[in-house]
Formats: sequence, C-alpha cells, structure tokens
Amino acid sequence: MILACSPMSIRATKEAAYQGLDHASLREAYSGRYPAVKAMIDSDDFVEGPLAFAGKRAPQWKGR
Repeated sequence: MILACSPMSIRATKEAAYQGLDHASLREAYSGRYPAVKAMIDSDDFVEGPLAFAGKRAPQWKGR
C-alpha cells in the first residue's frame, strides 16, 4: 500500500517522523519546518493525487 503512494509523500512523511523525534513536544514537532513537506506541497504530485481521486483513476506520480 505504501508503494502506491507518491514518492514525494513517502519522503515527506519519513522526514517529518524522524526529525519530529528531535523535538521536546508534539506542538514543537508539528510546527517544525520540513523541507520535503514543502517540496511535496509545491509539486505536480500534490495536484495529481486529488485529480486522480476525483476522476476515479490511478494517479500517475511524477516525483516532481
């Protein structure tokens, strides 16, 4: 199931999870800055996911 997700989404999730462990509280971790999350939000894949869902089709991830 994980492999069906956008590679950028997987990368962002891993980065946030690992770097979030360095924060003293959940609030700090949640408000932290994660470059992979920013890259994912600015990507074509961020648009492709909802479009594929709305069109009831498999997403075509580009990883950019």
